[in-house]
Amino acid sequence: MQKAKIVFVIQIAGLLAAFLYFYFSGRSIDLYFYTLVGSSLIYLLLGLQLKHIEVRKNEILLLILLMMAIKILFITINPIGSDDYYRYLWDGKVILNGINPFQYAPDAEELKH
Repeated sequence: MQKAKIVFVIQIAGLLAAFLYFYFSGRSIDLYFYTLVGSSLIYLLLGLQLKHIEVRKNEILLLILLMMAIKILFITINPIGSDDYYRYLWDGKVILNGINPFQYAPDAEELKH
């Protein structure tokens, strides 16, 4: 079990390092994606090997806290590969003004006021 914890910590540290590197260097997110998929496959294989080991309650709590910390890291990042996020913001603004968002295009003259 100790070996699995060490591998898990190394994997999380590697993912965090890869994320920070790609985030601050302006490199393509594709390489980060491949890093994430590759490390996830390694984690899956480790999980299959360790599936019969009992997990204590405090380990589950630690995992949940770790997942929340990773989520918090991603809050500050702009969406990648899709502009749906901006469409949802625009829809919300239009709906708050009592207008059907499907009635007009975002650049329509009726919405310029």
